[in-house]
Amino acid sequence: MAFLLICIIGPGACLVEIRDLRRSGAATSGASAGGSSTGATSAGGGTAAGPCPADMVHVTDPEVAATDFCIDRTEVTQKQYGAFLVAVGNDVAETDQPTQCASNDLLQQSGAYCPDSRPAPNEPVNCVDWCDAWAYCNHVGKRLCGAIGGGDLASDDPGSSDEWELACSNGSRRAYPYGDTAELCTCYFPRSWEEEDPNGLCGNDSLENFNAHAEVGSHPDCEGGFPGLFDMTGNIAEWTNRCDSEAPDAACVARGGFTFGGYAYDDCYQRSRTWPRIEDAPGGNFDVGIRCCADVE
Repeated sequence: MAFLLICIIGPGACLVEIRDLRRSGAATSGASAGGSSTGATSAGGGTAAGPCPADMVHVTDPEVAATDFCIDRTEVTQKQYGAFLVAVGNDVAETDQPTQCASNDLLQQSGAYCPDSRPAPNEPVNCVDWCDAWAYCNHVGKRLCGAIGGGDLASDDPGSSDEWELACSNGSRRAYPYGDTAELCTCYFPRSWEEEDPNGLCGNDSLENFNAHAEVGSHPDCEGGFPGLFDMTGNIAEWTNRCDSEAPDAACVARGGFTFGGYAYDDCYQRSRTWPRIEDAPGGNFDVGIRCCADVE
């Protein structure tokens, strides 16, 4: 059952928000300050009620100029990426990639922790490089999250220009998508390596190792910085259109993913995790996946 919310916070206003009935088990949280989420159902489908498709969240902010875009509600799943591979015949030549990706030979790596060895349709796709992620988003009529207003970002561009960062932080109003303070196990980190959770599994006793991923949206408290947006930190890293150069071997930034250290490490502003633009080695990028952005309709 949808409902309407209008709130006023400080000098900015929270725009109209139409909440959605997400899939069973996904809880609803409070409205974010200064933004809106319109259109809504689960990531699996439904009818959009606003300027974004039903599988995306509308991000807008009256205090940040030109902020008006859509972002995927969840990380791209193995099932969604598999449909893309079928559509293009798993052939790089059948995709439209930028010139920096001319030497990209594969659309997905294989390996012990990759979908070919560990199929799980509702878990986030992994073992994809930046070029693969770009190709997928382009194929489905979206794009990698980059600069507000469209385009790519240099490695040293400010966060105020970054679509992904703005969506995660609710316009730089919070450190984590769900609030200002890091919370152990609110988002899914297979191994947080903290004293509070010495086994590092957050109660997931069935997990065999720290390389396992969770189904997208399966941690309902890991919602924000806008309502209906899940797993912006934890589970798996997500490629963004932020690289240190236009070279084929440039280092590109993946945001909001797994942690090798404290669970507080992956806040919305963490930009130090990078990988090469192209990676065709077996098992490469086993902890990197995809989340797309798009212009409003």
